[in-house]
Amino acid sequence: MTDGYLVDTNVISELARISPQPEVRRWAETVDPDALFISVITIGELRKGIVLHPDPIRRARLEQWKRDVLTVWFGDRILGVNEAIAERWGELSARAQQEGRPLPVL
Repeated sequence: MTDGYLVDTNVISELARISPQPEVRRWAETVDPDALFISVITIGELRKGIVLHPDPIRRARLEQWKRDVLTVWFGDRILGVNEAIAERWGELSARAQQEGRPLPVL
């Protein structure tokens, strides 16, 4: 993988808003799009949010956005979880728990 940014779900969600926070929008506009990556975990978190959204019209629009915009735009820049990533997460999670800051599984 080349250098870049693993974009967190909250940033993706913000950019999907009708009126995203100006700071987030400006940051996204200044970064080379090819340097932006998302995780399969982000896809799962977005799916959860879409399924749970109370407004069926907004839910349908978000589903269409995820399918037709997000996954197409990121394409091969959607990263899976491999053994090395899982090992590193385990180490970081254990350390955080020892420090009294347990991390969620996802």
